Amino acid sequence: MNYAALRILVMALAIAFAPLLHAQQPLPVLQGVTTSVGNINTAKLLALMNHGSPDMVLLAAHRGYWLNYPENSIIALDQAFQAGIEIIEIDLRTTSDGQLVISHDTDLVKETTGSGLISSMTLSQLQALTLRDRHGNPVSNSLNLHLLSFAETLNLLKGYSGGGHGPVIIADIKDQTPWPAYLAGVQQVAATLDTATQPAVIFKMKMSKIPSIGAVQAEAAAHPSYGHMVLTVNPEDFIGPWAPSTSNFRILTNLWETSPNFVQQFEMNTNAIGDGTAPYTAALGSFATYYEPSFYPEGVSTITIPKDPNGVPTGEPPFTNCCNLHNLTLGSPNQDLRGVLPFALYYNSSSLITSDNIAETLNFLSSQGKRNVSELQ
Repeated sequence: MNYAALRILVMALAIAFAPLLHAQQPLPVLQGVTTSVGNINTAKLLALMNHGSPDMVLLAAHRGYWLNYPENSIIALDQAFQAGIEIIEIDLRTTSDGQLVISHDTDLVKETTGSGLISSMTLSQLQALTLRDRHGNPVSNSLNLHLLSFAETLNLLKGYSGGGHGPVIIADIKDQTPWPAYLAGVQQVAATLDTATQPAVIFKMKMSKIPSIGAVQAEAAAHPSYGHMVLTVNPEDFIGPWAPSTSNFRILTNLWETSPNFVQQFEMNTNAIGDGTAPYTAALGSFATYYEPSFYPEGVSTITIPKDPNGVPTGEPPFTNCCNLHNLTLGSPNQDLRGVLPFALYYNSSSLITSDNIAETLNFLSSQGKRNVSELQ
């Protein structure tokens, strides 16, 4: 073989194995994690998510471990599991051809080099686009990264699961009307995963977006062991059909308290102490929360957001930053405190914190004595 041919062969091998090499780059050493997510007892993890523990707060890697790779990409998700994180939270949307794709934003401008709405494009069109990293830079084609389908994500989970052991995926449905995506997602879980792994996929949606309490009860009766839900409670829910005093909410809490815990947990989208979620927290022994650090300001914030002729941003708010008001201190009145890490613990009632800055959150929880990972075994 001559030199030119050898050079071509070496280059071809480098391109072919680039995703594998990048996926195996060394990760920072994290404290408060398991040695292997394959050793996690999934049933114990779900029980902890449901009722909490005084010395173990669960962590969900929001959109994976996207320090160096695009959010929600296969490498970001895989690295979170490699690092020992017990849960990843992904974002789920429906394409124009009815497929489920992993994307946080309704439009493509921040996450890819494309433009337009997720809902107006087919899965194959979306997967042909180049992804951007958290700084807005297009990633190398040699990484072979694309917007993931839900099916690809389930196959990743399969590789880390077996015999009732393995991590958990929370699929946050971002569609304005999430129920059809929930039904489609449940069908994919049943078709793709074995019965021992099916409970490891949980669907998250706003409580106010549930079509009816009867719809939830029907799904709980049809597949009680999987298709479980995390329901997000917002301050404005205090007044309306899902208020704490309603029969709707009492039925949901019964599904949360009673085995098999079809309502896996409630997530409090609490902005400040004493806001509209306070009556819900008083009614629940534990709940999930979200910490939004300045490290990852609600996805890529360096991209120029397109606007219509009137100067109004097109797409879905918050467009750039959401709520990381970094100079606040715990207890500041009438302020959005979701960017303050101690607030995420909410007086030791949190069973689960979803975070973009994994290392910071783990260090904080460990310092507070909240990462006894032996409870996952």
